[in-house]
Amino acid sequence: GPDWVKGKGFVPQDINNPQRNFPSTGTNNVYFYLLLANVTPEEIISANGARVFPESGSGVSLVLLSERTPGWGKGSQDVALKIVLKGPTNRSANKNFSPSTFKLYSDRAKTNVLYSFKIERWYIAQGANINASVQDAKDYCNRIGYRMPSVADFTNANIGDIWTGGIPERDINGYRRQLSYRGGNGKWIGGLFNEWGTLFNHSNHYLFLDDWETSHPQDWYWTIDTYKGKPLRVDLGDGDLYYNELTYRQYRAACVKP
Repeated sequence: GPDWVKGKGFVPQDINNPQRNFPSTGTNNVYFYLLLANVTPEEIISANGARVFPESGSGVSLVLLSERTPGWGKGSQDVALKIVLKGPTNRSANKNFSPSTFKLYSDRAKTNVLYSFKIERWYIAQGANINASVQDAKDYCNRIGYRMPSVADFTNANIGDIWTGGIPERDINGYRRQLSYRGGNGKWIGGLFNEWGTLFNHSNHYLFLDDWETSHPQDWYWTIDTYKGKPLRVDLGDGDLYYNELTYRQYRAACVKP
């Protein structure tokens, strides 16, 4: 995407406008690395604290760590600020979430903004290895007070006339790594998977994503959308989608708020 650099990731767009920066979506324990220049992770942690709460919104917080990056592609393993998102899971008694704006500062007086972002949507997966029909998934999301995701809450892909709610003029059944944004009609284009990539709970991808699947092909998640009456499902691995019979019971449930 236009805000993506291979081997590095998302490029900060405007530190004074949190909604322009990665990420806008989240789920518990997902993390990213902020690559720093002329300042150490320890200095940032000292200025902000190891736990950061939102300046507005509620339900989510950040844990800051100093860690080496995995070294993407053939890249070097650089010391960076690791930012871990913490928020409600399927086990939380309180699953409340409201869109949350975060600011990280480079100084203790908190006058210089280093980075900012706004988590607009929060996701809870029912759990790994739990088979669900599309109705089971709807019931689960209703039960926890979240909504059943649209295709666009997961991916920015399109596929022929089956789904056209992704990035306009891009008929590719798979996500583009790009920050989610609202289209002219106010609806989201893109969601969790195009922002975070392959969300497998696996050492090659993310550690400690215990509620999400580990590999293909059990990594299909139901959506509220349909094609000719058949429910659409999205793949956690690369954000492609297809449809299934209503009676099919072998996929997964995840929910989103708001």
